[in-house]
Amino acid sequence: MTGEAPRGLRHGLSALGLADWARSARLVAGAMVIGLAATSVVTAASPAELLAWVGVLFGPGFAILYVGLLIAALFVWRQHRSAPDARIWTEAGLQIGAGIGTLAMTFTLLGLSLGIGTLAATPLTPEAVPDVLATLTEKFRLAFLTTVVGLPTAAVVRGAFSISRAGVADRARLDLTQL
Repeated sequence: MTGEAPRGLRHGLSALGLADWARSARLVAGAMVIGLAATSVVTAASPAELLAWVGVLFGPGFAILYVGLLIAALFVWRQHRSAPDARIWTEAGLQIGAGIGTLAMTFTLLGLSLGIGTLAATPLTPEAVPDVLATLTEKFRLAFLTTVVGLPTAAVVRGAFSISRAGVADRARLDLTQL
């Protein structure tokens, strides 16, 4: 036993460099800046107002975890595209896609639970109904917006890795038939 990792794992471990993570983070940040600028032009709202709006709609917890998973997905995608044996990276990408979906559903359930908890803790009187409805709307907004953003993103990430895996399998089959 030489103490060395298997070839595919050795490649994966050496590819976890800080420069690759930083490059992925810069690409995600750049896409976010472009999206923010485009949204600012379309809505005539300042970037600061848009960021505050995102913070209110999604909360910092969801936003930080979501962006972190996007950076991880891009990092893994870059490794997946350049690895000689992409199976481990394909699986990692599929798991990140599932993680994004799980994050979305977790925050959906959190929003629903917070809304129901608010409803249960507040006495319903005719005077309290407008305040209760405002609070419920805020909590349910978190619940449904995280789903609207997270589940499609998860589907795109999983789809990209699944389709790419099929392409790699087709190329491998073609290479074997040309022998």
